[in-house]
Amino acid sequence: MKQLVRNLIVSIGALASLVGLVLTIRPPSQPWTAWQVAFLALAGLFGLFSIVLDVIEFKARPVKSYRTSQQVVNYMRNWLGTSGQAAVFTRDLSWVDDETTRKLLETKSRKQELTLVLPREIPLTRKLEKLGAEVVYYPDIDYIIKSRFTIINMNRNDTRVAIGQSVGGRHKIEELSAGEEPAYYLAQDLLELVKRFTKRENGKHA
Repeated sequence: MKQLVRNLIVSIGALASLVGLVLTIRPPSQPWTAWQVAFLALAGLFGLFSIVLDVIEFKARPVKSYRTSQQVVNYMRNWLGTSGQAAVFTRDLSWVDDETTRKLLETKSRKQELTLVLPREIPLTRKLEKLGAEVVYYPDIDYIIKSRFTIINMNRNDTRVAIGQSVGGRHKIEELSAGEEPAYYLAQDLLELVKRFTKRENGKHA
């Protein structure tokens, strides 16, 4: 919603600038000419068209909303079920509470297609790491990162990220593709920064 408001402000501001330009170059004592009226009409049409496109694009954004934890688990199984590299930025993998989901993560680990990033080691991540997953812990920063996201198809043209957040008792997940939103690159940068930081810290303690 905030992005929609920003886009609408930009569109309305651009329209106001065009109208202001016409009013500036038009002598106040002279009547409106045909080209000035046509220019204002076109500017209004383009401005209205831009606003309509902003609203349509906002409504078309793939934001999913779930009320129960089981719905979230089903979504994550489907999201991670495709082949290709995946990275999960999580707090404790609490959504992995059934055998089907565990087996899915184990399969991706054996294929070396899974990267997990979380604050500290848990029994499940120990097992997945032994099976072949890349597991990154970040206890040294003394902070639990609040971002929750999962990147799939890493290092491919069709790479995507799902970003989750709790809003009003519902769990909302927004899916973004590379090139669509800056949020995708922020997620990718955060993943790479944590991996490099922990690698450096582990090197210091070795």
